[in-house]
Amino acid sequence: VRNMATAASVNLRSNADERKRHLLSYFSGISGQTEVVKEEDNHIDVMLDRLVSKVDLQWDVQPGIDGGAFVSAQMSSITFVGYGLGHVFPSAATEPLGAATMQLATLDGNVSERNGRAYFYTFPGEGCGFRFDIAFDGAGDGAMQRSYAATFDDAIAGDAWHKVNLTVRGTSVNETSDPVPITLTPNQ
Repeated sequence: VRNMATAASVNLRSNADERKRHLLSYFSGISGQTEVVKEEDNHIDVMLDRLVSKVDLQWDVQPGIDGGAFVSAQMSSITFVGYGLGHVFPSAATEPLGAATMQLATLDGNVSERNGRAYFYTFPGEGCGFRFDIAFDGAGDGAMQRSYAATFDDAIAGDAWHKVNLTVRGTSVNETSDPVPITLTPNQ
């Protein structure tokens, strides 16, 4: 039981809402050693903790347009990368799961291209983050598109809320790799 893993959410559910409900249903709790005495009222207290974390993403490319850096700009193909499974009893686990990050959700199509907000859920682990594209047209520069990969610099803990604000004000990235790497560091 110590190293028991949850079911992989991406294999169980076919759409994003069902996966979200599935992930939010995971709670875990462990009690210390308890003595049960015959013919007495016996109580075992177990504190349940939610196993998954919420990642709250808010994006805004409008400041780049309002500030004159772009004639037009839009964000698309916003993909959250995280863990679709985890240990049922993480505090008692003695072996790593060996699970890799995977694409858990992609926002595209009817997503607001200039600004918006979305929530994603993941089991704890390192390497969680986002991939996204920004298409922009600078004054007279012609249309361009860049891909970005934003990764948390620390492991995401369970039962936590992580707020990420992505604001595009202009272009000053001299990075030539594709996608352009971005590190997400928490405010202290």
